[in-house]
Amino acid sequence: MNENDQRMILVAGNFRKEVTSTVMWMLNHGIKIQCFKVTPYEYNEQVLLDIEQIIPVKEAEDYLIKMADKNREEKEFKETNRNTIELRKLFWTELLNEFNKISPQYKNVNPGLDHWLSNGSGVGGCPFNFIVTKNYASVELAISKSVKEDNKKIYDLLFLHKDNIESAYGYPLIWERLDNKKSSRISDKLIEVNITNKDDWDKIKIFLCDRMVRLEKAIKEPLKKASDAK
Repeated sequence: MNENDQRMILVAGNFRKEVTSTVMWMLNHGIKIQCFKVTPYEYNEQVLLDIEQIIPVKEAEDYLIKMADKNREEKEFKETNRNTIELRKLFWTELLNEFNKISPQYKNVNPGLDHWLSNGSGVGGCPFNFIVTKNYASVELAISKSVKEDNKKIYDLLFLHKDNIESAYGYPLIWERLDNKKSSRISDKLIEVNITNKDDWDKIKIFLCDRMVRLEKAIKEPLKKASDAK
């Protein structure tokens, strides 16, 4: 049975306060329920019933339904987000266990809860990042010093050596100066993978381990020279 098929209707001459409070709680939790007050009266020797919907008040019914739907969606979002965070920590734990076997770069980094995992490059404000999302995974050098002009100068100096860096890396890189933002970045990306799908994890880990080793080797020295020269 779908949840939208479920409905409760209460009928009474009067409703005690504890009943109406319970009904309002049920409405706020997405349970479709109505209270009708029934008053009998006699007219021309006939007994008639006056039926009045008192909860939810007719004028407010649509609003209460929308609020209940919103509360349910927020609860579902929080639950989904909590599950994603737990999956990220497990994934980072597995990734670090494998990556630390081939490189000391992340030896002192612990599994986190965010969608990125950072490590220093030897140049302040320019970390290497692992990134995993529901759409892609990537390795990147973030050029994110506190002064925008410094970031653009470092990026431009690195871009002058783009061909050499990519040759050492072994693949094309994604170069993003991001003129309208303070930071810039250089990255490589694996698309159409989802951190919440464990079937993708092996593919993601192989990509991240291989490409981070390559990225550090290809760009660490050029980055240091660019930082010193700016």
